[in-house]
Amino acid sequence: MDDPKGETNAEIGGTWKQSIKVAYEATKSAFPGGEIIAHLDQ
Repeated sequence: MDDPKGETNAEIGGTWKQSIKVAYEATKSAFPGGEIIAHLDQ
């Protein structure tokens, strides 16, 4: 388990960024006009 007080990288990149982008677009397509809310833990 990571130390919550340790250094973190606020930049999201690589496959994580692509996965989030695809999930967002799929949700947006499934719920046109809806409000999309996401919570990402570190």
